[in-house]
Amino acid sequence: MIKKLNIFFGILLATNAWSNEQTMPVEGLSCSADDPDKLVELWSLDSRSKTVSYWSRNDFKFREFPTKRFDQKIIAWEQQSDFNLVYVLDRTTMRQSGTKLFIDKNGGLNIEKRWVSQCQILTLELLNKLIE
Repeated sequence: MIKKLNIFFGILLATNAWSNEQTMPVEGLSCSADDPDKLVELWSLDSRSKTVSYWSRNDFKFREFPTKRFDQKIIAWEQQSDFNLVYVLDRTTMRQSGTKLFIDKNGGLNIEKRWVSQCQILTLELLNKLIE
């Protein structure tokens, strides 16, 4: 019985290690909103550090943001500045929802804008070509 359990766990660990190797630690992400005036946004997803980086066309560099959740189903993160942007990417449907929040003069949190984008995963090589 113990020998069978050891074989089972050995197969389980080998299968899990193989599936982890199939997932790229850093991937690119391209998202375009339903709004035709909105530019395509480029992101870098790092599953090791659980961070998301946004390609800033103004500075020509990535800006890194920690995630609130990073798993096989959902990636959620927040960008904080004069206002807050909250993003949630559903990795099953590859749809990203974005919400722009601001704090009013009474300290209340208000939604200024919401949008939905369709996204696709990019190889790191393709992402690098797009930002060159």
